[in-house]
Amino acid sequence: MKKMISLVSAAVMTASLLLPQTLAFSAAAQEDGDALIDAAYSENALTATGTENTLPYQLRFVPERNFVTAEEVAAGDVVIPASVYITGSTANTFGSAMVKYNAYHNGEKTGDVYFKDITTGDNAHKNSEKKTYNSSVGSFTTDQVPYCFGSLIGKNNTYTNNSPMFTAREYACDPIFGSTLYSAGSGKITFSASFYTSAEDRKNGKAKTTKDFPCDVTVDADGNGVYSYEYIDQTTFQTVTKTASIPRYNPDTPAGERLPDTCSSVMWVAGTSQLKDGASFLGNASDEFPLFQVNVVIQQGTKPGVYDIKFLDRQSAASGETPCQLTSSRSKEFPTELVGTSIAVGVDSLAVTGTEQDDVKFYTDDNTKAIRATDFATKITADVTYA
Repeated sequence: MKKMISLVSAAVMTASLLLPQTLAFSAAAQEDGDALIDAAYSENALTATGTENTLPYQLRFVPERNFVTAEEVAAGDVVIPASVYITGSTANTFGSAMVKYNAYHNGEKTGDVYFKDITTGDNAHKNSEKKTYNSSVGSFTTDQVPYCFGSLIGKNNTYTNNSPMFTAREYACDPIFGSTLYSAGSGKITFSASFYTSAEDRKNGKAKTTKDFPCDVTVDADGNGVYSYEYIDQTTFQTVTKTASIPRYNPDTPAGERLPDTCSSVMWVAGTSQLKDGASFLGNASDEFPLFQVNVVIQQGTKPGVYDIKFLDRQSAASGETPCQLTSSRSKEFPTELVGTSIAVGVDSLAVTGTEQDDVKFYTDDNTKAIRATDFATKITADVTYA
């Protein structure tokens, strides 16, 4: 990879992007303008000093590569491992992170690119064998998957995930009780739920009834499973029929296996007794370790073009829907830039000429320290060549 950076006062960046290897820069999405950022700074009162500690945090979606050849996608599904990082000051403690994202083509959501196999830093995703990791604060060996809010304790640098609380759309759940869906054989699913059978039972403190809900599943034109079940509404105590869907349903999933969901969101909360004051980053850089990992899948036969992966911002969130946000240990929201990515499918090259980009950011090869225009001059003109 060859990099050439010239420091001048112009705001123009000229780039010829030769795919493959990496589309290394993304435009940072500014959520609600300067007013929101200013208000967030004032509200959160970040106490750290220096430019690095007062700039907004970033959520960054970083795939291992940003291209797929026409031959690859013709031969079968292409899976690209990706990581989601938080980049910014290490001076603050965090209380929660809400991360939501989706794939788009020509500005519209697409099912041709989707996500699977979320890996978070909780005990549900331990490795089968212990691995040794080298970090800026020492090496350590663990069977857990290290993440950015883990820590090393004791003289032996024992890794702990600080008992994090992760909630992810990893496995499909029924929309009423939130119970995990299991395959019950070909074209069938089941789940278990507990509920009150009457208002009197709830009023008198009677134990809930636990019941299995077996359901037949049909597959619609988009490959989603559709199922229905009856349940007792816990407000009116009337019997109601609910129809729901399962994304990308495979009717031949072996009985007893959990059914995968969209893998398009992760909520992390540091609200355990051990972390009542929030969590600090592991290492000397916020993005030395990712918040979580996920696989990006490009379906076989996906049409040529550039496919964008975007985080959910306030402007795009539906009414009542929570967008991406990072909060402090005192539940104050940090100003955050949302930096998605793009994956070129069956595209040999892209030319970007004379693009004016005030908020573009470059990163060193180790992906930990940003190169910012304000470190050197008011603007940067960059000629970037990839091979």
